[in-house]
Amino acid sequence: MITFNNVTLKNFWSVGNSEKTIPLNNNQSYLIIGDNYDVGERGYSRNGVGKSALFLAIQYALFGDTIESIRADGYVNLKNRKNMKVSIDFNVGKDHYQIVRGRKPTYAKVFKNGEDVSRDTIENTTKYIESVLGMTLDVFKNTVLFDPNINPFMSLKPAQQKEFIEKLLSLDVLTERANTLKEMRKSLKNEIHILEKEREMVNTQREKIQSRINSLTEERDAQAASIKEKQKSLEKELKDLNQIDIEEEKKRSKQKEELEKELSDINTSLNEAKRKHSDALREISDIDESLEELNNLYERRQTSAEQKKELEDDVQDLKQQVENNKEQKKLIHEIDGFQSWLDRIQREITDLQDQIDQNNEDLKVKLGELKFLEDSTCPYCEQHYDNEEKKKSVQRSIQALKDTISQQEKDKNEKIASYNENKKKRDEKQKMITLSLQEIDRIEKEYNQKSQKLEMYDASYIDERITALEQKFTEDPETIKQKYRDDEKQQKSEINRLSEKSLEITQQINEIGDVFTLEECHQFERNKIELETELNGLTTNEEFYNDQIKNAEKELEEMKFDEKNYQIMKNRYDHIELLIKLLTDNKSFVRRRIVDQYVPFLNQKINEYSEYLGLPHHVSIGDDLAVEIEYLGSSSIQYGNMSNGQRLRLNLATSMAFNKLCSMLGKKSNAIFVDEYMDSSLDKEGVMKAFDFLKSFADNVFIISHREEFAPHVDSNLYVTLKNGYTDFVFET
Repeated sequence: MITFNNVTLKNFWSVGNSEKTIPLNNNQSYLIIGDNYDVGERGYSRNGVGKSALFLAIQYALFGDTIESIRADGYVNLKNRKNMKVSIDFNVGKDHYQIVRGRKPTYAKVFKNGEDVSRDTIENTTKYIESVLGMTLDVFKNTVLFDPNINPFMSLKPAQQKEFIEKLLSLDVLTERANTLKEMRKSLKNEIHILEKEREMVNTQREKIQSRINSLTEERDAQAASIKEKQKSLEKELKDLNQIDIEEEKKRSKQKEELEKELSDINTSLNEAKRKHSDALREISDIDESLEELNNLYERRQTSAEQKKELEDDVQDLKQQVENNKEQKKLIHEIDGFQSWLDRIQREITDLQDQIDQNNEDLKVKLGELKFLEDSTCPYCEQHYDNEEKKKSVQRSIQALKDTISQQEKDKNEKIASYNENKKKRDEKQKMITLSLQEIDRIEKEYNQKSQKLEMYDASYIDERITALEQKFTEDPETIKQKYRDDEKQQKSEINRLSEKSLEITQQINEIGDVFTLEECHQFERNKIELETELNGLTTNEEFYNDQIKNAEKELEEMKFDEKNYQIMKNRYDHIELLIKLLTDNKSFVRRRIVDQYVPFLNQKINEYSEYLGLPHHVSIGDDLAVEIEYLGSSSIQYGNMSNGQRLRLNLATSMAFNKLCSMLGKKSNAIFVDEYMDSSLDKEGVMKAFDFLKSFADNVFIISHREEFAPHVDSNLYVTLKNGYTDFVFET
C-alpha cells in the first residue's frame, strides 16, 4: 500500500519562495478550482493560476520527470529564478519515505524512516524510488495520474503495450535481472576466453617443450649413431693404413725417385742431341736453298730485259681496263641501290593492298549491319527494334571506312607510278653494263698481282740479292756442308746411345711399379697418428642431452592448465545462459506463470469496468501480451476507429483495471489525481458515472475540472489562487 501524505512546493512554477504544503491523505474528494485575481475578481478567470502545478510537482518529486515541452529548469519560478524545491511525504507499508528534489541547485534526496538513503547519482536515486514504489513513471501515469495529454495505454504501439504490461507485472524486473545476468555472462565469457587463451598458450608451450624433448632425443640418438658410424669408419681407415708397409714403400719410392731423376737427365741430353741434329740438317737445307736461289738470280739477270718488257705491256693494258671499269662499277652500285628501293616500294604496295582488302571486308559487314538497322531488325537476334542513334553511328563508321579506302587507293596508285618510273631508270642503266662485277674484280686482282711481279724485275733488286747471298759463303759451300754432315752423324750416334739408355732405365722403373711417394708415406704416418688420436677421443654428449631432456620433462610436468577451474566456469556460464533464457523467453515457465496468473484477471476487470461505463466493446490481452478490441463480441476494430467518448471510457476502464492489479500486487495508492480528464467527450450522466467510478478506487481523489456538476458531489474544494504573480492553495469545505 502506497499512502501519499502531503506534497510541498517552493519556487515551483508560480509558487513563490514561501513553502506551500498540500495534504493528500484526508480521505476526501477534492475539486480543484482556479481564481486568477491578477486579471479580475473571484470567478472571473479560472485559467493560468497553476492548478496543474500540484500534479506536476508530484510527478517531478517522485520521478524527476517533466512534461515534454518544458525542461526541468523551466519549473523554477521566473521571478526568484533559484532554490526551486519539491518534497513529497508517503508511506509504503510500515516504512515512511520523504523525497526532496531541487533545481538551481540541482539535487535529489530520499529519506527512509528519517535516514538518508540517497544513491550516488540522481539517476540511481530515481531508480531506487521506482523500486520502492514498485512502479515506473509509465505505470504511474496509467494508474494514479490521469492527464489528457498523456498517451493512454490503448493508443500505444503493440511493442509499447507489451513493454507497459511487463512493467506492470514486474516482468521488467526479470528483464533487468536478465540484463544483470548478461553482464555477468559477458564478464564470465571474457574470463573463459582468457582461460581458453591460457589453455591454448599452455598447450602451445607444452607442444614446444615436447617438441624440444623429441628434438633433443633425436639429436642424442643421432649423435650416438653418428659417433658409432664414425668409429666404424675410423677403424676401417686405420686397418687399411696398417696393411701398408710404409718402410718398404719408402725404400721403393726412394729407388724409383733416383731412377726417374737419372731418366730425366738422360732425356734432357737426348733432347739436346736431337736439337743439334735438327740444326745441322736445317743448315744443310739452307745452304742448298741459297745456292739454288743464287743460280736462279744469275739466270734471271741474263733474261730479265725481255720478260720485264712483256710484263710492263700487260700491266699497262690492265691499268687501262681498271680505269675504264670504274664507271661500270659505279653503275652497278647505282643499279643495286635502285633495286633495294624498288623492293621496299613493292612491299609497301603489297601492305597497302592487304589493308584495302581488310577494310573492304569491314565495309561489307557495316553495310549489312546498316541494312538490318534500316529494316529495324537486330543483326544478332533479328528482333524488331528502332535505334536511330545506332544507325547514325554505323553510317559514320561506313563513311570513315570509305574515306580510308579512298586514301589508301590513292597512296597505292602513287607508289605504283613511282615504282614504274624508277624501274624504267634502272632498266636503262642496266643496258649500259657490259661486264659483271666479278669480271671487274678479277681484272683489278690480275693488275695488282702483275704490278707486284714487275717490281721483282728491277735490276738493282737482283744485284743486291746476289751480293747478299755471295757474302754468306766465305768458304766453299761444299766444305761448309760437309762440316754440318759430320756434325749430324755425330748427333745421330749420340741420340741412339741415349735412347737405349733411356729405354733401359724405363724398364727398371716399370719393374718397380706403382709406389707411394715419400711425402705420401709421411702423410700416412701422420694420418695413422691422427686416426688413433681421433678414435681414442671419440665421446658422446649423452649425459648433457639426458640432463636437458630431464629438465624439459620437469618443465612439462609443471606446466599444467587448471582444467577443473575452467570446467567450473563453463558450467557457471551454461547455468547463467539457462537463467537468462528462463527470464527472457516468453515460453519459459517463469514468465508464463506470471502471465497466466494475472492477464486473465486484467481481461476480466477491463471488460467488467467497460460494461459498467456503458461500452459494448470487449478487450482481450493474449498470452503474448498482444491487445485486441472486439465490437459486440464479433468484429475486431482499431482503437483509432472508436469515438472520443468511447476511447475515454475505454482508457478509464483500462487504467482502473491496471490500478486494481496494482492493488493485488501491493502497489495500491491511497490517492488518484485527475487533470481535466473528463471535461470533454462525455455527457453529464457519463461524467458523473465516471466520477463515481473513480471515487470507488481511492480514498483521496483530486480533480481539476471546469465541469460545475462535480461541485455538489465532492467533499471539499481546493482553490488555487494567483495574486501578484504568485500561487496559493486554499481549502474550503
